[in-house]
Amino acid sequence: MTQKVCGLPRAERWGFIRELLEVDLFTGLTLAERCLTSRSRFEELARLSLSADASTIRYWVGAVVRGVGIESALDIYAGLTAESATGVEKAAYWLGMYEHAKTQSILAAIRSLKG
Repeated sequence: MTQKVCGLPRAERWGFIRELLEVDLFTGLTLAERCLTSRSRFEELARLSLSADASTIRYWVGAVVRGVGIESALDIYAGLTAESATGVEKAAYWLGMYEHAKTQSILAAIRSLKG
């Protein structure tokens, strides 16, 4: 399935993944990690994560971090604070769980997201 989805044109790929996220979150996020190639799509994924509930937001955040890296994920979520400060605060909790997020500058950035 991954190979098939990754072989779709970009717009179709994103459309398929978006629809799949509504039906099967974990498969959709796995495909997003493996098939999305642009930062803008991971920004959209992060935006969608803001409305996730407390039990699933960690998986959304994980997909964003694995897709663009911890520093870019922090930048993306910092840019979404105006849209949903509460959603960004929930995401910030999980951003701190990444072992490579233990540098002082990254920890400071995570604290700033928590308000």
